[in-house]
Amino acid sequence: MKRPKAPFRLLYNNDTTNTLSCVSPWHEQGEPFREEMLVASIEEVAGHGVDAYLLSPGLGWIPWWQSKVYGDHYEWWTRKTGLDDTQGFFKYVADGGDMVQLLIDTCRRHDMAPFVSYRLNDVHHMEHCGRRTPLSIRVCRFYEEHPEYLINPDHAQIEGYRKDRGQNWAIPEVREYKFALIRELIESYDLAGVELDFLRDNTLFRLDETSEEERIEIVSGFVARVRGVMDRAGGPCRYLCVRIPLELRAHADIGLDVGRLSDAGVDLFNLSGWYHTTQRFDVAEVRRLVPDAAIYVEMTHSTGSHPYFLKDSRLYGTAGHPRTSDHQFYTTAHLAQQRGADGVSLFNFVYYRSGQGGDIPVYEPPFHVLGKLRDAAFLARQAQYYMLGGTSYHRQLPRALAPGEPTHFQMDVAPPPAGASGGRLRLHTEQALTGDHQITARINGAALEPTDDVGRLLGNPFDRMISPLPHRRAWLVPPDAVRDGMNDVEFALPGGAGVKVVYIDMALT
Repeated sequence: MKRPKAPFRLLYNNDTTNTLSCVSPWHEQGEPFREEMLVASIEEVAGHGVDAYLLSPGLGWIPWWQSKVYGDHYEWWTRKTGLDDTQGFFKYVADGGDMVQLLIDTCRRHDMAPFVSYRLNDVHHMEHCGRRTPLSIRVCRFYEEHPEYLINPDHAQIEGYRKDRGQNWAIPEVREYKFALIRELIESYDLAGVELDFLRDNTLFRLDETSEEERIEIVSGFVARVRGVMDRAGGPCRYLCVRIPLELRAHADIGLDVGRLSDAGVDLFNLSGWYHTTQRFDVAEVRRLVPDAAIYVEMTHSTGSHPYFLKDSRLYGTAGHPRTSDHQFYTTAHLAQQRGADGVSLFNFVYYRSGQGGDIPVYEPPFHVLGKLRDAAFLARQAQYYMLGGTSYHRQLPRALAPGEPTHFQMDVAPPPAGASGGRLRLHTEQALTGDHQITARINGAALEPTDDVGRLLGNPFDRMISPLPHRRAWLVPPDAVRDGMNDVEFALPGGAGVKVVYIDMALT
């Protein structure tokens, strides 16, 4: 049966755990989970242009719905540890709560299509496997009782978050565990669709034990099985989405092949930077591979990884990473559309609320941008804000700028707004810059004139999260210096001590 193309323009992901990890108008610090919190987290975007709402009900190991596949987790864990659920997620389910049905009922009231985003190998908190700690409640019985299935044999010796902690998908039993839970969701709930999240986490295999073709065969076969369950479930059209890297070069290690995924029944391709808003993505290439599919570019609350300016040293959390500004959202959405995307998706959007304490700015999420991300005419009129940060894919930063060695970066730029009068380019470094750092800049070979104005671009309220003022240089950008497509940005340091570049941004006004 040929399915109509997915009509959605704006996808929105809710990781559920933000209901407790963030202070919000409906959650005070330390307050345990209540189902009203989840309802509020869904309803706060209703009426803002979101047409497909994706809920991640936990980490994908333990059902946060009424499950017959694995319904005794809370009983098993409390009996084993003698502890209780201090956060309340698992006790809510044990007491009869159902987050998936709550998602469906709330979305239907507000005309949003309910999707479950299912995490295929999420390793958050898996370091607590087998330990007597409240955090071990997130580790399922199957994970704990089968250490022979783990990807990393040093799992127990390493601390904190590591992408290679999860289970090895080359083992059929590993795949079958996840498939049984996904099948239950599809057969038991009136969902509009399911997203298979291959980026939580993006390690599924031991690369030295599997070939590229073997990995692709395993993943494509798994996706085809999920599609088969959806088709047999009957009823209204149900869409299958995949969350995958926005860089095609990263696909083979995970077992992804866009063409094979389309043949297996994928309708929506959600191209993600894994954690950050990224303006370099292979949308045009994916469009050539699957011309009839719906393609989206994911954006998040953050534009880059800045370990030099972090104010938070916990094993989890990125409170110090620079936030995405309104114009960075608008520019990224415009660029995605120009390269062939049907729409955009939002991930971790509410984490503007995190970072309490210190001098990290805490804001309510910019819900006002959501509806505008669907408006192509509006986006084309806006001043543009381009940036390069430390990202997971198409990574160009951080990078050393050595004396006498010009360093080149690539920035994809969409057609600027009509009548654009030029703009400003900035360089941000790990070290404070002195008068000896006479850095020069060129765009597409044209030399740029330096300016003393290193201040914020386009009123970005998160500007001081990018770098301290002494860590910056800036240049004026003539209107004819940039072109539609990839632009070469060159920096050179004639002499003095080398520096490390951590962020580059440019505004065209």
